[in-house]
Amino acid sequence: MKKIILTILIIILLTACTSTKQTDAKNTPTGAIVAQEKPAQQEEQKEIPLAPIEKIQPKEEITPAELPPAPSESKIIIEKSRQFSPELRDLLQKADNEVKSVQYIYAESPDNVGFDEYLIKGTKMKILLFEKNDYVIDDYYNAVYVDTEKKLARGKCENRRRCISQEIDNTKRVYDLPYEKYIIKTPYQWIKEIDYAEIIGFETLNNHAVTKIQTEKDGARIEMWVDNRFGLPHKIRITKDDKEKVYYFKNMLFNVAKDTDVILK
Repeated sequence: MKKIILTILIIILLTACTSTKQTDAKNTPTGAIVAQEKPAQQEEQKEIPLAPIEKIQPKEEITPAELPPAPSESKIIIEKSRQFSPELRDLLQKADNEVKSVQYIYAESPDNVGFDEYLIKGTKMKILLFEKNDYVIDDYYNAVYVDTEKKLARGKCENRRRCISQEIDNTKRVYDLPYEKYIIKTPYQWIKEIDYAEIIGFETLNNHAVTKIQTEKDGARIEMWVDNRFGLPHKIRITKDDKEKVYYFKNMLFNVAKDTDVILK
């Protein structure tokens, strides 16, 4: 009987110990695996596309229209970077206001001897070439007609004594010529290139009353003897680095040439 009671007591004690250990395991965090809550994922930042950058196109360089060799109905106005004196401004405006056509013999240094004669009206030009003693009749012409708007140059033989023989009549032929060969800067174009100038004095040149003016360009001193009535230069002298170049427009006639004189028939 005692053994039975002892056995029951041992069972009760063992049961109590087991219960205590379980209780301690529940209350003690030691060795417990704690599930960590995953941090909330940050909302992914969406990449905002950049607005397309407008490509800046370079400004197109505009080539200025070529000045007609003589004034025409459509006058070309050039902005001046500095102020002219009222007297000089009036003088340089006369080419537009007074000149309809111009005629002259062109010469330049070093010899300053003029040979070819120019008749200019608007964008049309006729050049009467100096006729040498020796020539070949087959391809001979003594007049060149130039159209500066179309950039064309054509030759014609208008001297019947030189253009007609027993077998050849060159008066009916027209020659296509290189345009660049017959283009020179005219008095009107010289005037229109002036940005600024000063009056130096007053003179007489080739029986014309002229005003001497002076300007500078690209390190060169430019002197012009400008007709007081018509505003075109009779003479131009350019000096740079102690070197001198002179251009002459001799025997100038104003408003004499007609349209029929400068157009190829």
